[in-house]
Amino acid sequence: MSQLLNNGWTVVNPNAHIPAPPPTTTLQATVIKEQHSWRTTISFKINNVDYSIAPETINPRTTLAVYLRNHAGLTGTKIGCNEGGCGACTVILSYEFDGVTKHMPVNACLRPIASCDGMSITTVEGIGSKKSGLHPIQSRMVECNASQCGFCTPGWVSNMYGLLLNNSKPNINEIQDHFDGNICRCTGYRSILTAMSSFAAIDDDDEKQNDNNNNDTNNNKSGCCGNETKCKHYAHNKSIDIEDLCSKIPHKESTFPHQVPSLPTTPLCLQTNECTWYTPNTLEQLIDCIQTSTTDPADIEIILGNTASGILKYYDGSIFGTKEQVTPKSVVVELRQVAEMHGSSIGTDGSITIGGAKSINDLITLLKKTSSTDKGHSQIVNHFNRVANNQVRNVGGFAGNLAFARKYPTFPSDCALVLTAANATLSIVSPIDLSNSSSNKYTNNRETNKKIFTTTITIQEYLNTPVDDGKPLIIVSMTIPSLSKNVLFKSFKLAIRRENSHATINFAANVSETKTIQILYHIEKIKGPLHATTTEEYINNLSLAERFNQASLTNAIVKLQADLSSNNISKNSIEFYQCQSLLYKVYLSVQTESLNPKLISGIDWELPRNVSTGTEVYADPGDEKELPVSKGYPKVSKL
Repeated sequence: MSQLLNNGWTVVNPNAHIPAPPPTTTLQATVIKEQHSWRTTISFKINNVDYSIAPETINPRTTLAVYLRNHAGLTGTKIGCNEGGCGACTVILSYEFDGVTKHMPVNACLRPIASCDGMSITTVEGIGSKKSGLHPIQSRMVECNASQCGFCTPGWVSNMYGLLLNNSKPNINEIQDHFDGNICRCTGYRSILTAMSSFAAIDDDDEKQNDNNNNDTNNNKSGCCGNETKCKHYAHNKSIDIEDLCSKIPHKESTFPHQVPSLPTTPLCLQTNECTWYTPNTLEQLIDCIQTSTTDPADIEIILGNTASGILKYYDGSIFGTKEQVTPKSVVVELRQVAEMHGSSIGTDGSITIGGAKSINDLITLLKKTSSTDKGHSQIVNHFNRVANNQVRNVGGFAGNLAFARKYPTFPSDCALVLTAANATLSIVSPIDLSNSSSNKYTNNRETNKKIFTTTITIQEYLNTPVDDGKPLIIVSMTIPSLSKNVLFKSFKLAIRRENSHATINFAANVSETKTIQILYHIEKIKGPLHATTTEEYINNLSLAERFNQASLTNAIVKLQADLSSNNISKNSIEFYQCQSLLYKVYLSVQTESLNPKLISGIDWELPRNVSTGTEVYADPGDEKELPVSKGYPKVSKL
């Protein structure tokens, strides 16, 4: 499979070889016969307790949240929206892969139990409890009165715990940016952010200032001293009350309680009445699973993080339109352990290449390494940080996002539009002969003698390839070229809220070194992304001196109106006018050196968000005869 890999690509464990599954002859998916090579039992840890599940006892598609609550008896993990939006079900998945230890806050409501194989799961009960001792996160939630009904609290605690495992000294911005996937309907967030912000790293001067100003009602933006007996972030009104008669709750250290397991080196095969589940470890095993597990090629579901299941109902007709009558596939193939799809590299030209099984957060991390010298890559990071939320981005893949956009073209995919505008390319493995590509090659599958085609295509070519469930396109890797020499790479996302929301409009412009422009847009509920071809042709046919002046802007907006109208965007819609304003921002961004200072603010794609702050003031109770009425008390019972 060496022809699949780009220059500079690193294959994880290239010498690994496990016998491939033999072909089956019946329509019903059958279990692989070579049981000595493929594991048939799910094993994992929950709060450092070993669990092993035989396939006949549970449906592999059962979510982790359901398993924790209904089978393991751990009801601290809540089920709220059941689509990965509220964060109440957040738990920590920990594992070691290719020598790297990962701790990931994830939505248990979206995670199939079979996808937890080989991992360690930490729930809120494992973080701390009355019996074992409270974790400092839990203690500070109590002290800051950061819980009311308490339904969302386990998710907040778990998400913060995951942040501290990966970064023991986060700054205040990192903390507040971490919680885009958690919702609270009670507190108004002020008390929660106070509790979480108390973990922000501060220097000695900040700590001294905190100690000297305990009575100051102004919030210290740099963090908190963490002194629970003095710090202004904590409530101190502990007059004798019946709740105070409870025993003192011990505290525990903020360390991970057990050894992180390594992911299994042998693939997984589970056969149940509901489906046959495969987790292959190599690309060869993956192709063999697809081609030989059933005689019906369309009866296979390919997944990575399974995060798309949370939004599927908005696009398959369940809510809008007519519901698709789809029978669940009898074969599930999971990509998360395919070694050849986990590499990443930075080219000498500044381009980046990343494996198709990598998550969106993995892609963001890689792009950050080049963003200091590449403003285009930095813009992609800014845009992708607004895709879904942290828990979803931890396991949801960019490749899965593209695949969903290919199947449901009205899905306003941030990844599809931005990566198309950035001229990213995909390395594909497929049974399809994409003969229009000059790089098309194929190899013969050693067991079935079927041709496996490998090629490199653009994002637009991938999206435009008709969906055929029997002929999947597997994204092995993606390459994003360097954008450092481009005059401009700009993207915009307009949505009903900043975080955790689908775009109403995605818009991007790429102005090359020669000032040739690409303009793409995708408006909610229409198929996309779309090129503004009339606008592009008009601007690119102008002389270099004329391309981005006032006269060309006026005419370009007229051309953009024609592009929008040709795709049934009503002239009376707000989107019609918003797209024109975004083109205006593009023009301003190109002219930064000669731009009127009064117009500089028009360049920003969004207003900057400062650190959130707030205060809590306990009013004078007044007449002592009325006590305890009007006196503030910490809610001890929330422990």
